[in-house]
Amino acid sequence: MGVLNFIAGLATIILALELLIATLLFAAVCGGLWFGLNFGDRKLQPLLVKLNGYIAKGESLERQGLSKALRPLIAASSFGASIAATVSELGARTRTGP
Repeated sequence: MGVLNFIAGLATIILALELLIATLLFAAVCGGLWFGLNFGDRKLQPLLVKLNGYIAKGESLERQGLSKALRPLIAASSFGASIAATVSELGARTRTGP
């Protein structure tokens, strides 16, 4: 039984070392991810502040551009509606007589 106990002791030591190495490897991966994400977050915050300023400026320019571009279309559609109303009124008058 002495040899089997010796082999069991060696297996225990090997499994303990394997567990220690796996734990250290997992801790290293987690630490690397934490460091990388923290570094990226510190570098990203000023860029996001600048980007939000550009987005607000772009929204105001979009509103101005759309209002200027759509103004003639709105006028043309209202003009077309007034012409349609006039033509239908004239058609109604000609059907009913003077």
